[in-house]
Amino acid sequence: MSTLRRPLAIVITFDSREAVAASTLESVLACAGELIVLGARLVLIDVAPVGQATDPKTSAALDRVREVFSDAVHSGTEGTGVPQCRTDIILLGRGTIIFPGSLIAMVAAAGTDPMIAFVNPQTNAGANFGLLAGRSAQGLAPDEAHHYWLAMSRTLPDVIYAPLAQTSALFVRGRVLAEFGAPNGASLQAPEAIAELVMRAGRCGYRAAIANRAFVWRSDGPESFPDLESRYPEHGRLISEWREGAEQRSETLLSALVPNAAGRLRVAFDFSSFQRNHSGTQKAGIQLLNAAFAGWRDAFEVCVLCNDAVFEFHRLDALGVKRFDPHGVDTFAAIFRVGQPYERSTIQRLALKGATVGVLMLDTISIDAAHMRSAEVFDLWQVAIDRFDFIVYNSAFTLQQFQRRFAGVDTRPRAVSRHSLDIDDYGPGGDGGDISDAVRDLAEGYILVFGNAYPHKGVAEAALRLAVELPDQRIVALGATRSPACGGLPDLPNLSGFASGELSDADIDALQVGARVIVMPSHYEGFGFPLLGALARRRPFIARATPALEEVHAALGRNPNVHFYETTPDLITLMRAPLAWIDAVQPASLSGDSSRLAADIRRMIEAAIAGTSYARILQRVRAIQTITGERGVAASDGLPADHPAAAARRLGLWVERAADQLFRSKGVYTATRAVYRLGLWIGFIRRQP
Repeated sequence: MSTLRRPLAIVITFDSREAVAASTLESVLACAGELIVLGARLVLIDVAPVGQATDPKTSAALDRVREVFSDAVHSGTEGTGVPQCRTDIILLGRGTIIFPGSLIAMVAAAGTDPMIAFVNPQTNAGANFGLLAGRSAQGLAPDEAHHYWLAMSRTLPDVIYAPLAQTSALFVRGRVLAEFGAPNGASLQAPEAIAELVMRAGRCGYRAAIANRAFVWRSDGPESFPDLESRYPEHGRLISEWREGAEQRSETLLSALVPNAAGRLRVAFDFSSFQRNHSGTQKAGIQLLNAAFAGWRDAFEVCVLCNDAVFEFHRLDALGVKRFDPHGVDTFAAIFRVGQPYERSTIQRLALKGATVGVLMLDTISIDAAHMRSAEVFDLWQVAIDRFDFIVYNSAFTLQQFQRRFAGVDTRPRAVSRHSLDIDDYGPGGDGGDISDAVRDLAEGYILVFGNAYPHKGVAEAALRLAVELPDQRIVALGATRSPACGGLPDLPNLSGFASGELSDADIDALQVGARVIVMPSHYEGFGFPLLGALARRRPFIARATPALEEVHAALGRNPNVHFYETTPDLITLMRAPLAWIDAVQPASLSGDSSRLAADIRRMIEAAIAGTSYARILQRVRAIQTITGERGVAASDGLPADHPAAAARRLGLWVERAADQLFRSKGVYTATRAVYRLGLWIGFIRRQP
């Protein structure tokens, strides 16, 4: 192919009756140097009816254009003024303002690939294609939109490919125009004619592209494309795939990296897996959210992703944080998930809603315990390590476990940051609900075996052994009951139990306060919240020696009220002797420790944002879409109501909301948990030799 420069014509369509035409002409004057470099001539097409009065500003601008460009200016009428030879052309539609550098950038973009026949610049009205298709810049004035584009396009490649072209500002390769022409003599300024031309040329391999170093502002709204399905069945598919594709998703995510009017970026904590109950993980997440909301407002607008029931149950509205639907179309500069992901949809949602993504990994028990082990979960965690921007581990032990099990842990940005070690952060909650009669009726002074129904917590076994070996002691199990689905405790006079997921925060507080000693028989912990809870209530704490608990104990200055054992017989021996509380002062450095984890995560978020790029986001989005087999979160956004993707999304949201309302009934929720636990128990029994 010849490398000689082709003749170039800039075809400007305007209505001389409109004042906005003056802005178009003035913007071309600002690009006078580029026209000289390109050797371009101007073709002015006035679509105003003959004899109509010209707007004074437009008339003055026309005079200046003719004066500056002199013999390079030609006039024509709509449909006849566009060169139909081998001259390359750039069409500038009505109400278009082009910014300096854009003409050269469009021509240069076409020169990167001989099969690029059509080139659009980026635009503020790009609801179909381009950087600003993410709605954020629409409605801005020209200079504001230009500034927005500059901020967003910093890391973009010079050229990206698009499925179709828009008419408002368009480069058309002359030889393609000469070969295929405008159909049936139609005006090349008409969207229908351009769409037809692009589709006909596209069947021969010619491509449309976007020049990311070029920008125009349009006074009118986004273009809509004509329906060409009858002649070109691939037309709708190309548009749909683009809207749901990695490039468009990545560009939309870039818009989240532009600060709002207050100079802040929007950051979300992903609580989408939180439930309407109380657990150590959820308490730690809310503790982190509180610290971030209080300390990050100088740079970030802190939000939370969860459903409205969880938001209400955990009283997050009292904090003042804004809630977003986890399945909505909103995007964020960063999303930080508290807890590892267990579903493909979670991985997909994080990857496609956050320009940067981080995860707090808590433990590896889900892939270590035989009854929970899942190759799919293992693969999802590997994807998170490989594709997310950073990982935070809640203990050195948790990091070591991930290093032993997963590839690439040490090559990704990471940090070890424990949950707060300030004992004062784990005192009674106060507003966790009413204390139930069953808990209130317990006589104080019992041994509380603390945990939940999962086998690795060891609650049922330890509680039973203590009850048998210490018949004169009252044993209360948190996480085991007489139900076969929840431990199957025998009917002993000194043994009772509670299902942990069904208790209020006030009940759990009261159980700890009423105990004389708290026992944690868990075989595996990633951190160990009950240790801090026991110390906050001035209760001796006895636990199986596990690396994470020993790590936390060492960080606390080896508080003398924490006792470790190796085996259950060791526990029985230890419990035969009375354990008295010993007054101890926590290290001064741990006071106010809740802000440390938030500060560590903020540093990771800031580093991720500073280091992200379009290429990085695109790589992640494309990989996630390939892995999950899904084209995008809320992929039906912008599709017709009768489109299958739109209908499927509406059905999915309806099912989710209906299930959420159903499970707000305590009876339904309790029954469902019982059935689930019974299923686990039956499966466990069947697997026994």
